[in-house]
Amino acid sequence: MKKAFFVSIFFLFNYGASALIDTSITTIDTSITTIENIEKTSKEVKKPFLGFLKEDGNKPKKAAFYSTIFPGGGQIYNKQYWKAPIALAAVGGAGYSIYFNTVEYRRYRNAYRIRIDDDPTTFDEFFDNPNATEEALTDARDNHRKWLEQSYIAIIAIHGLNVLEAYTSAHLSNFDIDEDLSLNWQPTVKMQNTLINTSNIAFGVSMQLVNKIPNTILNF
Repeated sequence: MKKAFFVSIFFLFNYGASALIDTSITTIDTSITTIENIEKTSKEVKKPFLGFLKEDGNKPKKAAFYSTIFPGGGQIYNKQYWKAPIALAAVGGAGYSIYFNTVEYRRYRNAYRIRIDDDPTTFDEFFDNPNATEEALTDARDNHRKWLEQSYIAIIAIHGLNVLEAYTSAHLSNFDIDEDLSLNWQPTVKMQNTLINTSNIAFGVSMQLVNKIPNTILNF
C-alpha cells in the first residue's frame, strides 16, 4: 500500500513538473514572438535617410536642407530669388576672408621663422623693408591669426542665419500677407478664481489670423 502511494506521488510530481516546464517554454516563445514583432514594426516605421525630400509638403525642411548644402538654395526653393545672391555673397565673403587671412598668416609666420633662424644664407621676403622688424612681423602674424579665427566664427554664424532664414520664410509662406489680409479681434472678459475663493475679472483681446491652408485659424 505504501509502495503504491509513493508511486502515485512520484507520477503526480513528474506531471506537475512537466506542466510547469511546458508553461515556461510557452511563455518564452510568446515573449520571443512579441520581441520579433516589435523589431519588425520598428523596421517598417523607420523612414529612409532624407526621405522627406520625396514627400509632399515638408517645405521648411526642404528649404533648410537646400540652404545647408548650397547658400541661397533654400531662398531659390522658396522662390525668393533676390535673397539668393545676398546669402551667397555673405557666405562667400566670409569664405574669402578665411582664405586671405590664412595666406597672410603663413607669409608673416614663415618670414619670422626665417628671420630668427640665425642662418646668414636665408632671407625672408621682407628683408629689404626697414619697417619689417621682428616685432612688426609677429604683430602682423598674430593679427591675421586672430582675424582668421574670427572669420571661421563668422562663416558658421552667417551660414546658420542663411539656413534659418530659408526655414522661417518657408513657414511664413503659408500665410496670406497681401493687402486684403484682415485681423479679426474682439474684446474678451474672463472670470478668474483665486485660491481664497474670490473671483477676479480679467479683460483682454482675442485675435485670429487666417492661414492659407484651408480650415486653419491661428488664435492669439
